[in-house]
Amino acid sequence: PTAAFASVESRAPQPACLACTRQDIFRHGWLPHRATMSTAAPKPRPDLIDVIVAASGSLAFLDKWRAVLQPYHLVIIQTGSSPVSVPAGFDAEVHTPADAKAKLGAKAWVVVSPEGQLSPAYGFLVSKKRYVYTIAEDLAPATDPSGKMVDPVAGHLANLTSPAAPLFFNTLYDPYRAGADFVRGYPFSMREGKQTAVSHGLWLNRMGTRACVVLHGLWLCRMDT
Repeated sequence: PTAAFASVESRAPQPACLACTRQDIFRHGWLPHRATMSTAAPKPRPDLIDVIVAASGSLAFLDKWRAVLQPYHLVIIQTGSSPVSVPAGFDAEVHTPADAKAKLGAKAWVVVSPEGQLSPAYGFLVSKKRYVYTIAEDLAPATDPSGKMVDPVAGHLANLTSPAAPLFFNTLYDPYRAGADFVRGYPFSMREGKQTAVSHGLWLNRMGTRACVVLHGLWLCRMDT
């Protein structure tokens, strides 16, 4: 599956109308304005998205995320031996270290540590959805300057279904957002971008340098705050 946090492959469709090739420009003799190449961000579909939640204790923090996550199916990864209780109103399944051992048998060592802790990566094995969004128990939803809660699922989905630009990075803004344009001098041959496999969020209250380290060498990724 394509993931909001990490992925081994990408099945996100490449929108054909996001950019014209250099050959198109030369053949037709015109340069399309970025507005003609933009597409509206897709609306998140709960039937296509799983939310993986890694937790070692209480899941009470999910109440803070209720407005964003309640429409989606949650895959709860109980990382330790202490049972977790899912707050009412969420569609969730809980996986324990014992579940992983029973399912994987001799290969369970891949996701279960010698101390008996289950890796959140197990959620990617059990998810059957096209997109996977992951959060940890120490995260809280962000708000925009007006105080409105930001929907990170929608933001990551917009990233995953639009190209990444790993070879010529635009530090000013995202050129693939509706109504945006490429900066002057952006090579025409690179405006189609590359298919996005990973959309990675960053912490707002501290420098999230670990995210860059974890994804070092991963070619097709987009970093957002």
